[in-house]
Amino acid sequence: MSNALTQYIGLFEQNHETVCANSAGKLNTLRDEALAQLRDAHLPDKNCEGFEKTSIDEMFSPDYGVNISRVNIPVDVAASFKCDVPSLSTLLGLVINDSFHPTSKLESKLPEGVFFGSLKRAASELPEIVNRYYGEIAPMGEASVALNTLLAQDGVLIYVPVELRFSVRCSLSISFRRLFHWPLSVVC
Repeated sequence: MSNALTQYIGLFEQNHETVCANSAGKLNTLRDEALAQLRDAHLPDKNCEGFEKTSIDEMFSPDYGVNISRVNIPVDVAASFKCDVPSLSTLLGLVINDSFHPTSKLESKLPEGVFFGSLKRAASELPEIVNRYYGEIAPMGEASVALNTLLAQDGVLIYVPVELRFSVRCSLSISFRRLFHWPLSVVC
């Protein structure tokens, strides 16, 4: 097992209660399976097909100081990211590390029935949706997926009911502006 996996497994085992206390529902129920998958796993390195130029193991080896205690990092979303396109209405939410930060007007401007917010909050408020989809697409047998599942405490969920019809066109824009910052804009 690589040093990267060893350090993250150790971090989880020493802080299991803290990780779970700062998360919710299905995010917590998959942690034991993720930990079991990681016991004999290795992260892709340059010897793995498809990763000849990138070593995920090397990328994850430094101690990045994972914020498992959820120490508040003040973020002014509106000041950090905004859309300056004239006559374009946008709703903005920002994911920093794995914490969702909405702008102040986000929830009040969403159409009824649409959820655009914290995955942790959704696990409590919309458990039937989160339980149905979380952990179902990415294969847990991949070490990077299992590692993310082991340590994820939050994230973002965008849910639009099938029967909902918008009166205006909507599109989703995901921008990677800096490492670990994921601004998400919904344009309606």
